[in-house]
Amino acid sequence: MPTPPGLASFRAGIAAGSQTVMVSSAVYSRIDPAGPAVFSRAVVTDLLRRRLGYSGVVVSDDLGAAKAVADTPAGRRATRFLQAGGDLVLCADPSLVATMTSGLVEAAADASFATTLAASAGRVDRLVSRVGG
Repeated sequence: MPTPPGLASFRAGIAAGSQTVMVSSAVYSRIDPAGPAVFSRAVVTDLLRRRLGYSGVVVSDDLGAAKAVADTPAGRRATRFLQAGGDLVLCADPSLVATMTSGLVEAAADASFATTLAASAGRVDRLVSRVGG
């Protein structure tokens, strides 16, 4: 299937071995008009992981101070990102980290989400091992 012109740089980066991809908090209305890409399974899992074949670490845009995600309660932001297929949450507002962490811990009581969380942690651990962290 041909790559739409806007995705050619992502395909090239993946082919070149990119170890991380950042997902924006922008809304891509032609892909998923329902909300920001960081919360979109259509963007992160269906497009990036399945269609483009990316298997590395997906990093969020800022989920702390960004106005694009302000309507989502802080305790749900990290959870929604991981549910969309993301792995590593960035938060520019340190005062929200504990709330986001609590949200992840609470969501991990669900076995399905715990599996998602473990898969994300595994991708991040493998990246850290490769880069010598």
